[in-house]
Amino acid sequence: MSMTAPDQTFSLEGMERLIPDRLGTAAALLLALLMLLPSQLQAQQKDPALDLYYLATGAYNRKLYPAAIGGFQEFLQKHANHAKADQARQGLALSFYAQKQYAQAIPQLSALLAKPNLPKEVSRDRIILMQGQCLLRSGQKDQARAHFIKEEARLKNPAYKASALAAICDICFGKREWDQVDSWAKRLVKAKLTPNQMARGLYQQGFANYQLKKSEPAAGVLEKVTPLAADAIWKTRSSYLLGECYTVLKNHEKA
Repeated sequence: MSMTAPDQTFSLEGMERLIPDRLGTAAALLLALLMLLPSQLQAQQKDPALDLYYLATGAYNRKLYPAAIGGFQEFLQKHANHAKADQARQGLALSFYAQKQYAQAIPQLSALLAKPNLPKEVSRDRIILMQGQCLLRSGQKDQARAHFIKEEARLKNPAYKASALAAICDICFGKREWDQVDSWAKRLVKAKLTPNQMARGLYQQGFANYQLKKSEPAAGVLEKVTPLAADAIWKTRSSYLLGECYTVLKNHEKA
């Protein structure tokens, strides 16, 4: 089952002009049924409950997200204790996410995170990160930070852990909580980062120290940005702030 959280969404507006909503959904589900693999059809013969699941999955993979949402919701209503229920809930959350319906995705993701064990097809790391993204994109920054702080230690994927730490730093930076920025940035720069992520984290840490009147530590941090193969914006910002630190420290030669 190929379930990724796409950045682009698929619109059914053209179809809605040709056929009523109810018929449009039925047509979408029929199209999804035609895409089923023989192995899936065999599984359905043994377990008719899988009809809805595979129809919804097919709709999702065809980017027919409204049809997928309806299918996954019906499956969960009728078969809440089914072996595929967690995967269906993940599919429902991903479909809401693809539609930018972040508030609707949040309770589905919360339900998955509350479970001590998830099937291998459902990545806890991915669910943790998506929950934080949904909270951020629905304007709940404080809740997103609390979520990432709570779940960060459970993340196993280095890239996801880095993203969670970066989100915490960004939120603290936006709230001008400089002590918190410095504390979390120290953890962030120890993670597995891209050059741009490293440069951004170092800049935030240096800026936080500068605001805390700790010009010498700030300079030491900002100097680490220079050798990185990062975008010019981070090097320019860091270089300017580094000059300010040297001026405060009366190191006019470097300033």
